[in-house]
Amino acid sequence: FTVATLEGNQASLSDFKGKKVIVNFWATWCGPCREEMPDMQAFYAAGNDEVEILAINVDPQNDVKGFIEEFNVTFPILLDTEKEVADDYKIMAYPTTYFIDEKGLIAKKHIPIVERDAWLEPVEGELIHRHELYINQIFQIERTAGSIVDYANGYRYYGWQRDEILSG
Repeated sequence: FTVATLEGNQASLSDFKGKKVIVNFWATWCGPCREEMPDMQAFYAAGNDEVEILAINVDPQNDVKGFIEEFNVTFPILLDTEKEVADDYKIMAYPTTYFIDEKGLIAKKHIPIVERDAWLEPVEGELIHRHELYINQIFQIERTAGSIVDYANGYRYYGWQRDEILSG
């Protein structure tokens, strides 16, 4: 996908080829989005150079800039003005977060809010619960039958690889 940034530039998921990318769909009116945003910002501010966050807003007609200023967000904010990207990703609830690995494959889809522990605390050993703490050790997620493809609504290449397939 290619969409406008809050600053008026263009950004594509394929710009981040080779990096792990968190793609978060959110709205200014969404209570859980407001709750999740400070934790996402704390994760980003901690400086994990392996991971980029792309926060895709679906209601740019509202005060997105004010929302971003309120939460002191410094990661890229993208604007899905026609909800085309949200439709492509089959977004039905907000927030919805996709974790895309460095190969461009979806490692995980998470609905709704990503719990604070998942953003900020590494864990050793087995997964503790469905919220898979610390984003399954930064995307080293076990790909078991029924998880990746089912979560991605049958689309294995939703990451930057899908962009290349569709455009090429």
